[in-house]
Amino acid sequence: MTISGSSLVGATAVTLGGVAATNVVVASDGNSLTAVTPARSAGTASVLVTTPGGTNAANTLYTYLAAPSVNAISPSTGSTAGGQAVTITGTNFTGATSVTLGGATATNVVVVNATSITATTPAGTAGTASVLVTTPGGTNAANTLYTYLAAPTVSAISPSTGPGAGGQSVTLTGTNFTGATGVTLGGAPATSISVVNDTTITATTPASSPTAGILGTTGANPFGITIDSSGNIYTANGSSNNVTKITPAGVSTILGTTGASPFSITIDSSGNVYTANNGSNNVTKITPAGVSTILGTTGATPSGITIDSSGNVYTANNGSNNVTKITPAGVSTILGTTGLGPYGIVIDSGGNIYTANMGSDNVTKITPGGVSSILGTTGANPIDVTIDSGGNVYTVHWSSNYVTKITPGGVSTILGTTGIRPIGIVIDSGGNVYTANFDAANITKITPKGVSTILGTTGSGPAGIVIDAGGNVYTTNYHSDNVTKIAFPTPTVASVLVTTPAGTNAANTLYTYVSPPTISGISPAGGAIGGGQSVTISGSNLAGATAVTLGGVAATNVVVASDGNSLTAVTPARSAGTASVLVTTPGGTNAANTLYTYIAAPTVSAISPSTGSTAGGQAVTITGTSFTGATSVTLGGAAATNVVVVSATSITATTPAGTAGTATVVVNAAGGSATLTDGYTYVAVPTITGLSPPSGPLAGGTAVTITGTNLNAATGVTIGGVTAAITANTATSITVQTPAASNGVTFVSSATSAVVTAGADTTTHAAWRTTSVAKSMDADGNNSYGTDGYVVAAAPGTIVNPRYASVARLAPGTYPGNGGYLLIDNPAGSGSVRTGLWYNSSGSAVEQDFASITFSASIKTRVGVLVSNTDAAAISPTSLRIRQTTGGTADAGLIPSPTNAARNGDWYFFDVTAKVGDVFAVSGVNNPGHSSNGIGALTFDTVPNLSGPATVIVRTAGGSAALTGGYNYVGAPVIGSISPISGPLAGGTAVTHLPCPTLRQRDQPAERTGRWRPVGHAHGNELDRRDGGDIRWRDCDHHSQVRHQPDGANTRRAVGRCGHGGGNNSRWKCDADRRLHVRGGTDHQRRQPRLGAGFRWHCGHHLGVEFLFINQ
Repeated sequence: MTISGSSLVGATAVTLGGVAATNVVVASDGNSLTAVTPARSAGTASVLVTTPGGTNAANTLYTYLAAPSVNAISPSTGSTAGGQAVTITGTNFTGATSVTLGGATATNVVVVNATSITATTPAGTAGTASVLVTTPGGTNAANTLYTYLAAPTVSAISPSTGPGAGGQSVTLTGTNFTGATGVTLGGAPATSISVVNDTTITATTPASSPTAGILGTTGANPFGITIDSSGNIYTANGSSNNVTKITPAGVSTILGTTGASPFSITIDSSGNVYTANNGSNNVTKITPAGVSTILGTTGATPSGITIDSSGNVYTANNGSNNVTKITPAGVSTILGTTGLGPYGIVIDSGGNIYTANMGSDNVTKITPGGVSSILGTTGANPIDVTIDSGGNVYTVHWSSNYVTKITPGGVSTILGTTGIRPIGIVIDSGGNVYTANFDAANITKITPKGVSTILGTTGSGPAGIVIDAGGNVYTTNYHSDNVTKIAFPTPTVASVLVTTPAGTNAANTLYTYVSPPTISGISPAGGAIGGGQSVTISGSNLAGATAVTLGGVAATNVVVASDGNSLTAVTPARSAGTASVLVTTPGGTNAANTLYTYIAAPTVSAISPSTGSTAGGQAVTITGTSFTGATSVTLGGAAATNVVVVSATSITATTPAGTAGTATVVVNAAGGSATLTDGYTYVAVPTITGLSPPSGPLAGGTAVTITGTNLNAATGVTIGGVTAAITANTATSITVQTPAASNGVTFVSSATSAVVTAGADTTTHAAWRTTSVAKSMDADGNNSYGTDGYVVAAAPGTIVNPRYASVARLAPGTYPGNGGYLLIDNPAGSGSVRTGLWYNSSGSAVEQDFASITFSASIKTRVGVLVSNTDAAAISPTSLRIRQTTGGTADAGLIPSPTNAARNGDWYFFDVTAKVGDVFAVSGVNNPGHSSNGIGALTFDTVPNLSGPATVIVRTAGGSAALTGGYNYVGAPVIGSISPISGPLAGGTAVTHLPCPTLRQRDQPAERTGRWRPVGHAHGNELDRRDGGDIRWRDCDHHSQVRHQPDGANTRRAVGRCGHGGGNNSRWKCDADRRLHVRGGTDHQRRQPRLGAGFRWHCGHHLGVEFLFINQ
């Protein structure tokens, strides 16, 4: 130290605080000296110099200072690059002259006070560094308080791809992670960061940067919104009373119309859309094809709507404070009551319903059984509600601008704030809540921890809100009539940055945001509950699939196609029912669905009939369970044909040919195979080798034995088409009682191919008329057979009814046929009647231009019973129909229908079958003049009790066998007359038997009435024949004769005389029992006209018309 003063020459001592200094050297001028201070305690010290002149006065010129100490530095780590602001704490920093870290001088040193210094670290080398502070009191002891750290490096992130919506757990690997303060991906901060060690960090990815835009336009004032599994958006348009569908590509179409003021909307797994119609108090159902129907009625002013997995629809009725349940069949009931003014509605996995009650600021819970309770309170005016997988309910409040969370136990808390006037709410799989803020025109996102951010802006008046599987958010914009989509663009490359006290790693491209997978289908769409089925799943963004599940159970053998649009897998075992097919990729998991159905293994309980012919061809019905998707049926290993799955419990099929004996029935269905061991018995086809006796009387009653093979278990025997009673039956013989001989059926006209003859078992009507494809036929009255229009059939096609409101005509054009019938109806209107007119339903007629109709498929005229009406005027039957009074059970169809039943001409009744002996009755009101009946276009008559050969038919389970003409019906003998008629008692007279006259059988009524023509001899008078009238012999006297004129003959052969008069007033009439009796005249005149030998009168009857015939 240097001490300055005066008169210091000759100094003999220097002390500081009483302690002698050393090395005292006095300057030559005596005004200063130097010395070395002695040690002493901290504090001021009096500096005293002693010379021969004495000692100076006491003072406090010198202060002994304590050496500094450094206790800490913060932060205690930093980058080797230096430049980090640090704070050093310790003692005795006053007057500090320098700070060093690892020997390097810090900069920006500020002595804050005796215990605190701030500075900026110098560059250093990795490792510990001694923090030294130098003051006038000295320098603190060496230490290792500061550590120089190397900057972090990131070498990898796993997985390296993920969904644009974020929320993926990732692991970062690298170096120098200790002390990491942040992780970002693409500039957005990750969450849930955990520094596992110096080389590992785990975190949860943020969403990629969202973009907002208009997806598509809607109808007027869209409010409710929903989405299907393919990403199509549907909006309920409140002012235009319809639903808009917007594809992912932004194409907008009107799906269908609704009731008045649709407020909210939902969708089922089949793509049917439902709207709650606030203005008409009902629910509209719109199919994917756009067909709109009213599903059912609701309470007053329904505002919210939801649907359960069974298709039951629920509405929150704002005006009646209750919830309506509507079944898929449209049955409406009140499920339960709510608080005041329910708006939003949601359903949980257990079927419990929750409503946001805007008028009472609470949430109502209604159980599936209809029990209502208040779950919890909310903020002001809750208007919408949603629920998470844990059963927590969230409401958004129109008047308080925040979201309330209510636990299943009913505890209510505020989750987070929203924008102004929030109206719609939705939640994603990660528990993030999104609200549509009506007045703020934006979307708020609130994390599960309650952190609120503005996700993006919307159009004007966002109301409804929905989120897709990729985390994209959609809103209906009530005032701007469109839908906003807030998307997270993919793929997007993101730099993964880790910040530590040592710095931040270099930018990179280690992570990529990718699109979530979508599933469009699975093939096959169903399979056995045992699993093991190979399936192909189609969709997009399937690359990198890490898991495939069906109904929550993992599939195996997953192989993704190179284009990422499909994958194959093997189904796991699972219980019966629909299963959601979920594919998980780095981009996320697709939306839940019901694309696959697990089907229980089928069972076969019965087959009916259970026996049949070895020739096959028998129609059978198989009953059991789980037949859905059945692919084949086998009997004895041979495939059945015409297999039709009627329902899950019934299959119809046609048996294949087989060998005699039992056969196992196997049904192969989607759920597996089922067998009915020995369930069916093949029976050999029967044969008939003989019949004894071969003939018998017309009255029947003869015991006849039929011999042959495979006759056992006969199900029926007919002789001449009439059933014979079986009295004994073995494999080689059948004994029956013959029936009375059958009526014959004689066709008077057989221009077409249908044939019905006596002894035939059934009638097959083959009277079809066909036209070739594209052949033109004139559609005029001359070709209409007097009907109301053409009836044609072919396949495929549609029913065509060209009708017009005024006098018009059938338009030329091309009309396809169809699998049922095609009725080309007449034009409506009125006009003058003439040939070539078509009559309409009112009985008036129109002129018909002879337009040509070109048919695009083969056309067949329908076959049925024809009833011909010869009345000249149109008739108006009210109940005209044809039915079988014997042999049939159901009324035949009538075309045209009875409701359009006024016309002149022929009536066609379709699909009528007949057996020999069946009787058809035509009944109705105001349908006079029926002159003939027919099958197809064939007129027929019946002939009672035909004698002659009759075909014998035996039926068994194995089929039928026929012996044509095998039995002969023989009439009882009749003696006509003998000659001579007397002789001697001794006998020996030769007698001749004369045969009985017989009624000759003719083919056609015209021939019968034409050949036998009674004529008057004297005056040319004839025997009159009038339908429904008497038969009168006019001007007949004893000279008149009855003559027979054969067809084509020029002469008439007299066959008898009229006999005794009868007079002009005498009439002969056929009674109901076909006896001829005389009317009119005197008693002695009431005799029949007398005929010659071998001739007699005979009353005939044909289709309601009486005839008088002469038997010869």
